[in-house]
Amino acid sequence: MAADYSILASAISDVGYWRWWSGNLPESIQLEFGGVQLYVPPEDKSKPPSSLLALRFIRPTHVSFIQSNDFAGLPPDWPQQLHEDKIEPFSISHEDFALGDDAAVAQIVLQKKSEIIHFNDGSGGREVKFAFWAGEIGVHIEAAELRLFLMTGEIDLSTFASMNSAWWTYWQDYWKKRDTAEAFPKDFACEVTIPTG
Repeated sequence: MAADYSILASAISDVGYWRWWSGNLPESIQLEFGGVQLYVPPEDKSKPPSSLLALRFIRPTHVSFIQSNDFAGLPPDWPQQLHEDKIEPFSISHEDFALGDDAAVAQIVLQKKSEIIHFNDGSGGREVKFAFWAGEIGVHIEAAELRLFLMTGEIDLSTFASMNSAWWTYWQDYWKKRDTAEAFPKDFACEVTIPTG
């Protein structure tokens, strides 16, 4: 049975941003996201919890950087510049983030006007399909396996789900205590996830 990545996809794409990537091809390619709705208690209580998560795709068949138009605002080597931390992160387009949903991935890929193919290898896997837009740029990956990493090491999908649930509890507490003497350190992911009602 295929893994259910819906919680993971939502937690990254809700207010997240794509901040970096690195390849160790043909073995793997890794994308790092910030603003992810996961809770890891911070060691330093004067700082918010880390919102960083890396997706590592193992034995990819296809890796490409996609563009939805000619977008004159970015340099042609923007993927390399992002890898080298020379340009700002890209905010994820929430409605255009698909992981493990083949039909949704295909819809995203259909929107591309151009593509920079970074890696193609027929001997890789296609069990995990992934594509997203972050404004006018995005990524398309097909690989054999997906693994999740925090700054502290690897976690599994079920652990991530419980960390996401803990984040929502933390988020409620954050807003209850905001502007009080007990307020938590300012947290980007909480600030842009505004309560309704």
